[in-house]
Amino acid sequence: MKCLLLGARGRLGRELQKYLSERLSVTALGHTEADITNESALVQRVVRLRPDVIVNAAAWTDVTGAETHKQEAFAVNATGVGTLAKLARLFDIPLLHYSTDYVFSGEGNIPWRETDATAPLSVYGASKLAGEEAFLKSGARGAIVRVGWLHSGEKDFVSAILARALKGASLTVVDNQWGTPSEAGALARWTVSSLNTLWSIDGVRVIHYAESGDYVSRFEMANYLLRRAEMSFEKRGENEKASLCRRAYETMSGTALNDGIRPCNCRLAPTVDSRFASFSSWKEGVDKSVEKIN
Repeated sequence: MKCLLLGARGRLGRELQKYLSERLSVTALGHTEADITNESALVQRVVRLRPDVIVNAAAWTDVTGAETHKQEAFAVNATGVGTLAKLARLFDIPLLHYSTDYVFSGEGNIPWRETDATAPLSVYGASKLAGEEAFLKSGARGAIVRVGWLHSGEKDFVSAILARALKGASLTVVDNQWGTPSEAGALARWTVSSLNTLWSIDGVRVIHYAESGDYVSRFEMANYLLRRAEMSFEKRGENEKASLCRRAYETMSGTALNDGIRPCNCRLAPTVDSRFASFSSWKEGVDKSVEKIN
């Protein structure tokens, strides 16, 4: 079975390539090799390869940057996804595409279900929603997987918090944005385990991926990862680094999210269908990201 993986050089893409390759013959392409905003190039790739499944991890993920680069964000997150969906429909290839909790308004404190009304606050969220809509209207079959707070320990929330702590900098972390962290490796493994079921889907299924454990605030996530890092450094006898982590969480202060583009309620209700359940714990995922950095 042949798989075309797009966005293969990103945080999620690298993990997908690793685990998909255990079961499939994977052609893994990054932005420079396959720009999903280039329709003619995409057509050539699909015609040449004729994959049995397309997995799209390509995305514009810079939430703040999207506000001033709307055209670029929509080109990747909306138009590019629409092109992929049209090709998938034309050649009857199932498409798996990743979306975000930012398609919702962020109001209230009740976890969002797949059927809840969408109302993104940001250009980023609007572009991702437009990509979902293009997929749904295309007539292609497959799945849209919404994911929140993706991390791997590389240029993300986990690495940023730990880097500041080890510099001895004071930390102020948002305490009113709530969700579930998602570790890139766990999501990739879940994707592989779900492929057989996803291939059998008629039409498009919207799925919420949420790891087990209580919903947490960004502040609580930061507190947890710093404590885990402290324990890791102590085990290796790196007492100075352990002390810096301890100082960071002991002196860390909270602040309210009010930038107008990031939703406060990022809670995704896990998909009820047990075939798509995640058996990973967000705490275990954060542990892995912390260990990668250390």
